[in-house]
Amino acid sequence: KLSSKISSEGIIMLQCGETRSQHRNKGIVIERLVDLLQHNLKVAKPRKKTKPSKGAIERRLKSKKENAFKKSNRKPPKVD
Repeated sequence: KLSSKISSEGIIMLQCGETRSQHRNKGIVIERLVDLLQHNLKVAKPRKKTKPSKGAIERRLKSKKENAFKKSNRKPPKVD
């Protein structure tokens, strides 16, 4: 996440031009740096694997059969 902000020498590059005051801009950049570091140093929780419910599986299969039936009705009848 921080790779776009870090130079090849390992320096973090941030800039701000929101205000005309250099002092205020430096303060804003320091706040952003703190927020950026706090956000990127959080350890992400591992994702819990879940399975779809039986009802969801049945609904999906039912809709697939309905769609297949619709499409098979679009074809011209077979002539033997």
